[in-house]
Amino acid sequence: MHEGAIDEENPIISKFEVQANEDTKLFITNKCPIYLSGNNYIKLKYYFGGRKSSGDKFESSQIDKLFNVNPFAIIFMMFYSITFYDLLITFMIYHDIKLLIYFIIVYILGSLFQVIVIPRPIKFKSKHEFEEDLNKILNSYILFEITNNKKKKKAMYQAKYTIDITGSINIPEDFGYVTIKEVQLFAKDDLKKLIKNFEKIYKSSDVDFKMFYQKEETVFNSSSIYSLNTKNDLYSINKYTIIFSLLLLQWLNAIYYRLSKTKKCINIYLAKLLTSEMANTPSKITIHGRRYQIEPYLVNPIENNSEFEKD
Repeated sequence: MHEGAIDEENPIISKFEVQANEDTKLFITNKCPIYLSGNNYIKLKYYFGGRKSSGDKFESSQIDKLFNVNPFAIIFMMFYSITFYDLLITFMIYHDIKLLIYFIIVYILGSLFQVIVIPRPIKFKSKHEFEEDLNKILNSYILFEITNNKKKKKAMYQAKYTIDITGSINIPEDFGYVTIKEVQLFAKDDLKKLIKNFEKIYKSSDVDFKMFYQKEETVFNSSSIYSLNTKNDLYSINKYTIIFSLLLLQWLNAIYYRLSKTKKCINIYLAKLLTSEMANTPSKITIHGRRYQIEPYLVNPIENNSEFEKD
């Protein structure tokens, strides 16, 4: 483990986070830092989190919209709001009771229509929770176990090391939200051979793979969104949303969400390599000027397959 001063309030994070010495003004997405095919490494069909149809390709982190509001919905509500305020001014000038009734109907309908530009209710996790989750994932090892429960047989994939190969990511302070979408897994095709041989001997198999941080299983929710600018949990529906909605001006807030970098979300795709060849991690993760510390490599506490090999 890396040595460092331990913060009494948060010993994990104090060892995990150090100041970066590089320019952090631009978003830098990660690319695979090693030559996979040249070393006979392949992307496994197994992964942690939620996946798009990335196939066999290395998935890179990307900028995404925090809320995907249809621009036509914004334009519709903009013209509706103009009509509403035009009606309000007309009523204030003429004080016609028919205009008042029409005004009330338009306001009620506008309040219903406005749902299309209001962010969906979300509870954002705090920066502290993000750092804890990211630390555990970056410094976790992966174990694969192939089992046949009926015959009470098992075999473990004999990769000795887990190495983080996420690559270099830089998220500047302009971006306020992130989500950990997936942990991709790479290994040699001997895992396929192990599963195939296991099925040949025991007729069927279940593949169980888990991620462990300091011997405890690591899990994360790939749909969770973290706010990097708050120490506490944050909600998408706030006082500004309520005020703009009551005034039928939520479309202004929706435009801000589309244009502002602070309202963009970075979808982070991490990657792990299972191998028997020792190497130091090439990954560098920098977020808001902070470099996150990653173990050079992790030793997988695997059991030998003596019984399987005997069979």
